[in-house]
Amino acid sequence: MATSAVIGYSTGERIILSVVWMDGHRNRLGNKLLSHYDDGIKSADLITAATYGIRVLGDTIEDTEFGNTRVVKEYEVDQPDDVDDRVTQFMNRYRCQFAYIWDEDLDQWLVYDGRGIPTKLTKA
Repeated sequence: MATSAVIGYSTGERIILSVVWMDGHRNRLGNKLLSHYDDGIKSADLITAATYGIRVLGDTIEDTEFGNTRVVKEYEVDQPDDVDDRVTQFMNRYRCQFAYIWDEDLDQWLVYDGRGIPTKLTKA
């Protein structure tokens, strides 16, 4: 299950992005995010801890296996389209099929599937 995915946190003024190297499909990573990282505080803590990417996401941050290559990027954003553009660029850079972004303004996870259009993440 070596499908990689982008994971991030958006505040409306900035976005922080990292990579999950394995198990990036919606039925694995997406469901785990909804089940165990279902609020802004847990999501922000996870992204903050993911400076070197995530090899395998655990049910808690303590159970998560982190990578050893610095991949986290932080971007200032002026408008909502900037978030979509940055996520798509990051997905392409790391050849990711999916991106999962916690949107602080909407208080929910959004998923990108490679078309650059986010939708609300729901259980797969």
